[in-house]
Amino acid sequence: MAEPGKRQLAAIMFADMVGYTALMQEDEAEARRQRDKHRVLISSAVEGHHGEILQYYGDGTLSIFSSAVEAVECAVAVQRAVGEEDVIPLRIGIHTGDIVHDEDGVYGDGVNLASRIEGLASPGGVTVSGKVFDEIKNHPSISAVSLGSVQLKNVVDPVSVYAISNEGLTVPSQEPEAKAEAPVHGRPETRADTVFQQIKDRAVVPWALAYLAGAWALLEIVGFAGNQFLWPALVPKATAILVAAGFFITVVVAWYHGEPGRQRITGPELLMIALLLTIAGGTVAVFAPGGGPVGAPGVVGTTAEARERPAIAVLPFENMSADAEGEAAFLALGLHDDLLTKLSKVPSLDVIARTSVM
Repeated sequence: MAEPGKRQLAAIMFADMVGYTALMQEDEAEARRQRDKHRVLISSAVEGHHGEILQYYGDGTLSIFSSAVEAVECAVAVQRAVGEEDVIPLRIGIHTGDIVHDEDGVYGDGVNLASRIEGLASPGGVTVSGKVFDEIKNHPSISAVSLGSVQLKNVVDPVSVYAISNEGLTVPSQEPEAKAEAPVHGRPETRADTVFQQIKDRAVVPWALAYLAGAWALLEIVGFAGNQFLWPALVPKATAILVAAGFFITVVVAWYHGEPGRQRITGPELLMIALLLTIAGGTVAVFAPGGGPVGAPGVVGTTAEARERPAIAVLPFENMSADAEGEAAFLALGLHDDLLTKLSKVPSLDVIARTSVM
């Protein structure tokens, strides 16, 4: 135990028995038996994960750990052990923060937040704060789902809350009731607010904007290269179709994998991606040329529609004057450019580019 008055940064785990008060009123002896059995299970798990039990609060237990990962692993182990025994379920909440020791025990905002977060857990479940999630999100043995930002009682700012979703643990089926205490500009929270919050939590908009910026750059590069190398018109068209399909795939992946703790590829996700790719591929096939020889290099427009129109090449004018580098040369070059410009305005005629003619 730390010396009185000393502050300590720790991962705080608060466990509480579900329905203990009602059981105490019905059968006091059974309630005590259940409480003692819970304490044995929690004590064993805490010791096995290098933690320390600081205090018992009737049917609750306050423990601390030097590692948030070990605190969560301990909570998972406790819930699994309770599930295997004939005892009433527990709720467990975990938060990282400062605690202060005194002669009567420990106190501090970290303890208060841990107890509030514990109240949001389902019976047999574990909830953690966003600070704890930041420490565990890269550990493959721990998975979690977001419950959104919750306005906790007597806490000024909303707190991000996550439910541990490892096998054997229960996860709340809906948003915590405490969230209804946080009005949005004086009105009750609606389903649309929840959807917008999920979009924000999954970072769908930043992913979409980043993709659109990259797609715009890609289309510009393909367009420039197509003009320089006289690619068939199918190339930029197919690129645009595939880029459009890729945008929807990006949104699907961001929605599924942007949700904290959910990193597994699901069947619906694979089905949607496969459907989008199939649509994109079919569209490219529909708009593809019907076959036939590809136009000669340097000819603008080599699709089937373009090959049905006549094409013309304007050869450079030859300077016959004695002044080979003077004004006559510039006049010949200007006449060539002007003639190409006039002919390019005829919609039924394909004009060979001057670079290709040269």
